[in-house]
Amino acid sequence: MAAFAAVVTSLKRRNKTVIIGGFMLIMFLSGVWRFSWAENMAPDLTPLFGRRIVFQGIVWEEPEIRDLNQRLKVKIYSVADEKINSFFALITLRRYPKYEAGEYMSFNGLLQAPPPEEDGNTYGKYLAKDGVFALSYFPKANKENRKQNSFVFYLLRLKRGFEEKINLAFPEPYAVFLRGLLLGERTSFPAELTRDFQKSGVSHLVALSGYNITIIGRFLLIVFTFLYIPFAASFWLASLGIVVFVLLAGASPSLVRAAVMGILVLLARREGRGYHITNALVLAGAVMVAINPLILRFDAGFQLSFLATAGLIFLSPGVEKTINNAAGFLRKKITGGKYSELVRARPAAGILKKTLVETLAAQIAVLPLLIFLFGSVSLVSPLTNVLVISAVPYAMGWGFVSSCLGFLSTALSRLAAVPAWLIMWYQLKVIKFFAGFSFSSFTFGKFTGVLTVFLYFAAAFWWFWLRRKNKEEI
Repeated sequence: MAAFAAVVTSLKRRNKTVIIGGFMLIMFLSGVWRFSWAENMAPDLTPLFGRRIVFQGIVWEEPEIRDLNQRLKVKIYSVADEKINSFFALITLRRYPKYEAGEYMSFNGLLQAPPPEEDGNTYGKYLAKDGVFALSYFPKANKENRKQNSFVFYLLRLKRGFEEKINLAFPEPYAVFLRGLLLGERTSFPAELTRDFQKSGVSHLVALSGYNITIIGRFLLIVFTFLYIPFAASFWLASLGIVVFVLLAGASPSLVRAAVMGILVLLARREGRGYHITNALVLAGAVMVAINPLILRFDAGFQLSFLATAGLIFLSPGVEKTINNAAGFLRKKITGGKYSELVRARPAAGILKKTLVETLAAQIAVLPLLIFLFGSVSLVSPLTNVLVISAVPYAMGWGFVSSCLGFLSTALSRLAAVPAWLIMWYQLKVIKFFAGFSFSSFTFGKFTGVLTVFLYFAAAFWWFWLRRKNKEEI
């Protein structure tokens, strides 16, 4: 109330500083209230916990397949054949038989509450961000002879059919790599491949974050521009392509958030990374957090997507200027002043430079958070990303086209898959090569939180210093 009164009073006096400060305080307090409300919105399921019951539900998402089991997010709507207020439960079953999203099922087993938040255990809150408030381990499960036929489940079935076409067109491990690139599917990744991705710092490639969607949008922009389509029209076509891609990949909430971030980067390029894109990024993040406040604290995917997008928008100019200064120094010392002619004569050098700038900008933005989340950092990540990411749009493009052809002819699909297979062969070889170095990653000890805060303060100081220097030069 004090903040609201200060704003009203300042409006009469036209005190801009107090008005802005008051509004910021109001928004902050509103955010605290919204987060607190979301944390305590769990339904009271105490009467159902700890006893064997029969319950019915719908498999709400594609099952998460693991080495020894599968996990199903199920919307429970009935207990002992009596309708109840529906809620989501995470149910762990044996790996076989397999189940599909949209199937009606009945279960006989125990429901239990997620673990409480104590001793740093936030698993319950992590589940709550997805609306999951109950767990069940290996209940007796039976399929019912019916399926949910809504638009979302049709999309998931289309995604499943697309995965099958990928499997027919590509051998392993290229099929699983392409499923990760195109659909964000990582549950079937071999342990060795997962380890190589982590050590070389390229795990984000198969996470379908805003960074990945940005790669797709940038590739579409390049294609449409190459076809002499005006840039304004190319922007809308690329945005439409991202929407189609998201629908094909299942349109999960995390993927929709990633798509919003990816489209914002395209918008940043159209607006020249100006004032309006800053407002758009903040507005998009605020709307997402207002809808589901728990993602701000417990959804690493949202955090990484937002930071990577912010890095591409805000840090790219500084990174580019730093690289240009370093290149100018090398030009004087090594190339005899021919660096600029080299870039003009070889467009590939310009593309490589752009890839390096965007990769480093995104890496700088997410590095402190990665250290905080995982306690380690890949020392070879920048170089590996530069060598691998430049080929990602082509692998995704050829892979997408060849997989779509699979709906017409398996033989034609396999023939069209050859270019994508060669590109992915190169990428996996690079990843394995850099993951093989003993110093490819460094593990931090304690105090990662303090280090994270320090690194973000350092990045902010560097950004403000560059802005001030640019203004002085102007």
